[in-house]
Amino acid sequence: MPSGLRSRAARLVALVLVLCVAVPATALFVRTTVHFAASFDVSSSPGGPLQADVGQIVVIAPPTEFVVNPTDGGGGELSVHDLGTSVQATLLGSFKTPFKGQQLEASWTLRGAQTNSPLDVRFADDSDSGMIDCGFGGDGTIVVGGQHLMPYVAGTDYDFELTIMTPMVGPVTWSVLVTALDGSLATAVGTGVLPYTSPVTIKSVLVVRPAGAVAGDFYLDDLKAVSSSPSFK
Repeated sequence: MPSGLRSRAARLVALVLVLCVAVPATALFVRTTVHFAASFDVSSSPGGPLQADVGQIVVIAPPTEFVVNPTDGGGGELSVHDLGTSVQATLLGSFKTPFKGQQLEASWTLRGAQTNSPLDVRFADDSDSGMIDCGFGGDGTIVVGGQHLMPYVAGTDYDFELTIMTPMVGPVTWSVLVTALDGSLATAVGTGVLPYTSPVTIKSVLVVRPAGAVAGDFYLDDLKAVSSSPSFK
């Protein structure tokens, strides 16, 4: 190697060593933002106010009853119950901080007492348009983004883990993992592309009983939406 190149290489190595010493290993960390969280661990009477741990909850257009029922150990879960719907009934969960990042992670647990009536968990953008629906179809299958992923059993809890990916450029995509919590741990996965291009703002999650649904009884718990981004301390 010529002496000039050796000299430049030596200076580069020295600079890298200085930076490694000057910038501690803990300087770069991952910052997690909780946009919405509802553990439903506060009891509420029918028609009374529902509370989110992070964000706000508003019930739109009952007759559906959105009620928090106590569970063993001092917790609670959201009960969604009606004798059928003539118009859409919705619980609106507004994000405390709108999501504008590159990856939103959402999770919740859902159980139905029957397999012939629908309920959706829906994420909406800043125009209030529904981006993707996840939940129980009226045909006995779990449906996410229009895909029928697996049959579901009445009385069984299902864990949903949904990821919405919004790259700096290009289409918005989603992936989901659904797990039965009945001991079998049966799973289903799905992926798809949403009719959006980045950047996208997501500002709410909704629990929806569609209009014209037959009588239904559902239980939802631990609904959360978070995002992570690298940051310097």
